[in-house]
Amino acid sequence: MTNWFDAMAARSKEDEAEIDASKAPLLDHLVELRTRLVRSLLAFFLAFLLCFYFSEPIYAFLNQPLADAFAARGEEDRRMIFTAVYETFFTYVKVGMFGALCLAFPFMAMQVWAFVAPGLYRHERRAFLPYLAMTPVMFIAGAAFVYYLILPYALRFFLGYEQAAGEGALAIQLEARVGEYLGFVMTLIFGTVASE
Repeated sequence: MTNWFDAMAARSKEDEAEIDASKAPLLDHLVELRTRLVRSLLAFFLAFLLCFYFSEPIYAFLNQPLADAFAARGEEDRRMIFTAVYETFFTYVKVGMFGALCLAFPFMAMQVWAFVAPGLYRHERRAFLPYLAMTPVMFIAGAAFVYYLILPYALRFFLGYEQAAGEGALAIQLEARVGEYLGFVMTLIFGTVASE
């Protein structure tokens, strides 16, 4: 038992020495933090440019569950609307930002890790590294779960509230707005993934 305590004490001293070796003045830490933030923002901006360029196909991909829900009801001629002149443009900007966040997140997380890791003990780094590695994988798995399973059922459920015109009653029909639909999908994806 004393050997275990001796080994732990020796490892603690090694960890302390390693952390002491990585100590730097506050200004050096601030410069490194600024560098990491600039790299993260640059990665996000480059990913945004790429995603904004492909925003129409990305948005069409996000619209597919709604189109499938309409097709299942035999209503292939349904449409989406926008009620402000700039709504579609800003929706594509949001799509670009949404895609950029998804694409750039692994790099941004590595920047945070590279800044924080020198201040952690070796056993803390080893314990945290699997979570860091699995975060993008779990995000993709959660987003796919929402897109392929939850979203189609949710859309069918909400479309069930449409109502045909009858005696003394007006028809209730979905006229989905471009921006509101994207907000719904993003909320569903981020809300479900963040709760995992």
